[in-house]
Amino acid sequence: MTTVKSWLRKQKPVEQSQSAGGTRARTEPKRSIVGAGAVSVVLHGALLLALLTVRLDPGVPVIPSIINVELWQVSDGLDLASREASDDAGGEAPGSASTSESTDLPDPDTRPVATEEAVPEPRAEASVAARNVPETLPVEEEQDDSGFEGNDAPVEPAAPPVVADERPPASSVDTETDIEDEIQDSTGAVTVAERTVATVPEAVTAAESGQPRVSEDGPESPVPVPRRVPVPEAEQRMLENRLERWARNLDRVAQQESPQSWEHDGVAYTAEFTALPVDGDMGIERIAIKVSAEADGDRMSTELRMVRLAFSSYAHFIDRWDPNVQMHDDLIEGRFHSNSEIALSSSRSATPIFLGKVTTASRSINTSNSRRRVRRDEVFLGGLETGVGRIALARGFESMLEEASLSDRAHRFEEDTRITFYADGSYGWTPVESGQTEQRQPLPRGSAYLVATPKAQLHVRGVVNGAVLVYSPERIVIEGNLIYALDADMRSDPADFIGLVSDKSVEIAPPDITGPGDLTVNASIYAKRRFIVSRYRTRQDATLLIYGSLAAGSVSASEPRFAMKIRYDPRLRNVRPPSFPTTDRYELEPWEAEWELETL
Repeated sequence: MTTVKSWLRKQKPVEQSQSAGGTRARTEPKRSIVGAGAVSVVLHGALLLALLTVRLDPGVPVIPSIINVELWQVSDGLDLASREASDDAGGEAPGSASTSESTDLPDPDTRPVATEEAVPEPRAEASVAARNVPETLPVEEEQDDSGFEGNDAPVEPAAPPVVADERPPASSVDTETDIEDEIQDSTGAVTVAERTVATVPEAVTAAESGQPRVSEDGPESPVPVPRRVPVPEAEQRMLENRLERWARNLDRVAQQESPQSWEHDGVAYTAEFTALPVDGDMGIERIAIKVSAEADGDRMSTELRMVRLAFSSYAHFIDRWDPNVQMHDDLIEGRFHSNSEIALSSSRSATPIFLGKVTTASRSINTSNSRRRVRRDEVFLGGLETGVGRIALARGFESMLEEASLSDRAHRFEEDTRITFYADGSYGWTPVESGQTEQRQPLPRGSAYLVATPKAQLHVRGVVNGAVLVYSPERIVIEGNLIYALDADMRSDPADFIGLVSDKSVEIAPPDITGPGDLTVNASIYAKRRFIVSRYRTRQDATLLIYGSLAAGSVSASEPRFAMKIRYDPRLRNVRPPSFPTTDRYELEPWEAEWELETL
């Protein structure tokens, strides 16, 4: 950049006023060098005096002068020729430029000083003009003001000019500089721009910029959000029907190494099976099934789960219904299934009621011996489905218990034994009709197994505190109330469970042993051959309440001794008594019925 003196030598003659009459004379450029130097010294002295005054007291207002205007223009890279052209055209001074021209701003290393017009304090909300100010401003080269010479006559600016106060350069430690930019809008009002950081732009979040978030370790890849769409109703029915067909032999299907494949409506489907971990001997088996399909350039997948049904999953399960037995004064709260036709009898005094869903492999319900018409909506409150698949009874249960009897949690009985449970978590036993003193010990922690040898019977009653399975290859006889120490309805997840499993029968003892009146049994019962109420013809008009589940090959009559009430234990949906028998059937658990899309 050239100096001011050399710049002046190249200028054309400047017109100046010489008389009141308006006569103008042209001063030739041949003025002596000495005169020009004197004028330069005077101007520099005035400039230094103004700067010293501002530095000593920034609060002192400065009278606008041509010096202020010339310095503002030079600092912004404007030459005198352009200023003269602006003056001749009647243009505005730089200080009054439109707010939209955000590039005509002071150098970022200089801070404006207050003029005669008061400048308001910075505001939390800046004007529109302030928001248009760039965050980082260009830095001009340092001007050499030696030999600067301007007009003798002051020029009145259109708006109050601003004297730039030189600031010392920021040190290497000071990396952030606050700038308060004064911007004058078209109405003449002065606003203060938002405080910005000259060296560090304002942070912009990834959500606002649409770009990946940047961390210290580099840019982070955006996490894709999976797209989910509902499975159409027709497609949902197709999937559920196929899984229901697999459920009959899901063990065999799931053991195949290759995924199952099929095609429907031009779409190819595959299904992969994964067995989920089972929580000990009280857990229930589950299989996860991932179904995938491809259509219209998208890969779709969804996961379903199927749970193996235990015989304790049903409030009441019957394999072969005795045609001489009719359900009359019975209440079943829970699911009911029969592999054969069941018989119902309705009268004015009593009608059987099923609160849960009823399924049967038979195509009909026998109501021939009923004294009044049986209305479906009065009897099957949970719904009725006939002609479903048959569910076979368990096989090989005894061999499984033989393995359990070898552990330290099993107690094996060699002869007919009476077992009494106590609320403190112990049990006592004594041989039936032996007259021996009862022996007593606590139930093992976790699961306990009380197992009879072949041809040995077990008689039970008492208060159960723990999880126990009672098994006999012959008979199990219930001689009195068999209840849990803690009422299962009073706690969300009590630990008391008992299963009664027999390869032959589970029986209710005669009235002279159980006593008159109602009888309560808290248990899951599995009688492979028959569940029997002894001396059921004894008129007692009492109620036999089974809280849990009852599965049997067949059942005897219970009236008039007992009206049968079975209440399903809801805990049995997720757990079962230790090693309680399971079916070969799986059932689809509730699912969201949504496809997760992945663009190929």
